[in-house]
Amino acid sequence: MTGWSWGAGVARFITPTSAVVMAGIALAGVRYDRWIRFMLPLMVILAVACLVMLGIAAALE
Repeated sequence: MTGWSWGAGVARFITPTSAVVMAGIALAGVRYDRWIRFMLPLMVILAVACLVMLGIAAALE
């Protein structure tokens, strides 16, 4: 359950079907391709952090 929750949360930052993401970047005047280029390094950092935390959780279980 934890892995799915983190994966879904991370994916919601970049999905173009998310109304919050699309409305927010539209109001800010940012194109979607620029948003992806901005978010990609942050997504990698979040993915690595999630993998580390999942590894710790699995080791403690």
